[in-house]
Amino acid sequence: MQYSLMIFSFNNKYPSSLRGHKFKALSTCSYSNPIQPNTTELALTVYDPSKLNSVLPLDINIFGITPFKIYANPDPSSRASIRKELRQYSGIYYWHNNVTGESYTGSGAKLSRRYGEYTNKKYLEASNRKINKALLHYPINLWTFVVIEVRGLEISKKELLGIENYWLAYLNNSYNMNKFANSPLGTKRSESTRLLMSQKRMGKTHSEETKNLIGDSNRGSNSANWGKERPQEVKDKISETMRGNTYNSVTVYVYNAEDMKFINKYPSFNEAGRNTGLYGKIISIKIREGKSYKGFFFSDKPLHSQD
Repeated sequence: MQYSLMIFSFNNKYPSSLRGHKFKALSTCSYSNPIQPNTTELALTVYDPSKLNSVLPLDINIFGITPFKIYANPDPSSRASIRKELRQYSGIYYWHNNVTGESYTGSGAKLSRRYGEYTNKKYLEASNRKINKALLHYPINLWTFVVIEVRGLEISKKELLGIENYWLAYLNNSYNMNKFANSPLGTKRSESTRLLMSQKRMGKTHSEETKNLIGDSNRGSNSANWGKERPQEVKDKISETMRGNTYNSVTVYVYNAEDMKFINKYPSFNEAGRNTGLYGKIISIKIREGKSYKGFFFSDKPLHSQD
């Protein structure tokens, strides 16, 4: 694949990160300012990135140790040989962008597979992460791939993530979206992203097995309120709030939503839910809204005298 690097310059002045850098121009087009001729010239220059030296090369002293492997400006044709060298190892890796100086730290249970993924265009295009975008934007020979330290393939995920968290705290990682390994903690999501996540979850429910697991994980000593004694004032308030407002104290009348014919009545929201295939909480909400749902209309009062 042939890559080209295009740079705009004004009056022969280049971006500060490229000043003093030597590169070979393939072609140049110049444009004069139409409003003020002969004052500012805009030039679009196309460069061959294979001739581009590292603007911000990696300083290996940042690691404080001698890394296991350093692959500086790797050639795309060396992909298979690099994967072969790493196939026996898990460990911590580090991507350094030699053009911008930005970096990314990660871990891999199989470093060979990890390197293969990051040098695979389809894999990179499948995610919107910063590192993926950067690896797509800058050719692989403008990067340095460092294997900081390695372990055997038998290492546990927990142990490997612990080592990664150490290096995440130790190094400056501008491409890393999260402060901690395998965690979204610290990630700032936009309003549009949060809305999209909410919409994707809308209408989805947990399986009975998952519900039971969640319930078990919050019972007994696992409960956040385990061992805590509520003040009597709080107990009285809870009792007053729940009195006459429990699922077992409300008679639910169920009707056909199309013709409003009476179907049956049940002594609680939960009982109505079990017989209609819905959650009791949903039924209580629909009664408050006065709206039909899934072909049913629910009411806490009879709509006809004979119901």
